Amino acid sequence: MGSRQFGKRAISGVALSVMMGMTATGCVVLNPGPSSGEVTPPASSTSAPIPSTTAKPAAEGATPSTSTPTIPKPSTPASATTKPAPTWPDTAKEVQDGVARLQTTQCDADGQSSGSGTGFLVADDLLVTAAHVVKNASTITAVVDGQLTGVQVLGSNNVADVALLRLTRASKGHIFSFGTEDPPIGTTVAALGFPHHQELSFSQGTVSGLNREFVREGARQSHLIQTDTPTNPGNSGGPMITIDGSVAGIIVSKFDDTESRSIEGLGFAVAATRASAAVKEWEERAVPIALKPCTGDVSEPVVFETTITSEHDQAENIAQTLQAHGQGINDGAYAAAFNLFTPQLQRKAGGLDEWSTGLATTVWVDLDVMDVSGHGNDVKAKVQMVSLQAVEDAPDVPGAPQTCSVWNIEYSMHWDGIQWLITGSRRIDGPPVACEIGD
Repeated sequence: MGSRQFGKRAISGVALSVMMGMTATGCVVLNPGPSSGEVTPPASSTSAPIPSTTAKPAAEGATPSTSTPTIPKPSTPASATTKPAPTWPDTAKEVQDGVARLQTTQCDADGQSSGSGTGFLVADDLLVTAAHVVKNASTITAVVDGQLTGVQVLGSNNVADVALLRLTRASKGHIFSFGTEDPPIGTTVAALGFPHHQELSFSQGTVSGLNREFVREGARQSHLIQTDTPTNPGNSGGPMITIDGSVAGIIVSKFDDTESRSIEGLGFAVAATRASAAVKEWEERAVPIALKPCTGDVSEPVVFETTITSEHDQAENIAQTLQAHGQGINDGAYAAAFNLFTPQLQRKAGGLDEWSTGLATTVWVDLDVMDVSGHGNDVKAKVQMVSLQAVEDAPDVPGAPQTCSVWNIEYSMHWDGIQWLITGSRRIDGPPVACEIGD
């Protein structure tokens, strides 16, 4: 692996979501005629005699019958047992008060900008939306069922483009449920949302394809449903539903060609099966993600950049821990960085003083969370980290002392019920590689 060139830049850290009716049918039974050759007149097709419930005297010498005549029960009309099939107007009316209008602000070098999107309730205080709707937001508000409320980000996966938000007060709007399998191609679906800052809108289309991939802002998204349902900016994060009201997917994007032209009839939604897995993960292990405040001079560089290329639903939360750990090292807040180790690792490191020896000249300048594997409370995160250090504290590797190093590290992470902690680390792909910092 050769040397890498890193330019100085303004860096921003990642802040630390048929019922079938049955109808009665007549059945005519033809009995064989008597052996005497006499013809028995056919029974009337318009009425049938109801057997008497009064027993007649037995003929002389005949054996009395022991069978009990049966009175046929009248058939139940099909309309009394079949539930009417749902209609789109009925479904839209039932679910619309669970769709939320989201408003965000972001701070950048040009000042403060605003954005909008859509979300939908999955619990009385939880909203699902697209991650890009709330990415880098400094403020987020939601209007759901006519009520304005604040929002907290519980989980975000920018690669899968799913986020889970918590409302500051509960809503009485409709609670959506996710479909358990992808709808077949040709299924009629509908999108609800707030396109171009308009009022709540309903548009209808079909499922055009399954398991699609799409590149958005340089990241490849998968688990997508393709649809020709009309959508526009502002629909992002809204539900794509089937006629029974269940969520088939989350509207995320429209296809753009190489000239950045939006193409009608070629939209994409994150499949409900993918989104529901993310929501379940965040509900069990949620680490609220802080919004990015506006601090005046937003062009002033912060310490280092963290990027996330892993698609794992806990990747952002794990990156938050690693970001805080590196920030503590850079700021000289070694106790804060050390406290992100599990107690077992703290003992193994020999205590705070021994662990922090030599860190005074070390600075983290770049971090990429490339892959997170495993599920539950113990996972592993593969990262690439770039550090600067003085010659005397350079890593012990062959060659000239490295004052800029690229490290490939696998961190073992443990969920303690509140946050992810570091339980261990190991180098992968060999020793660190020298890099250069240039203009």
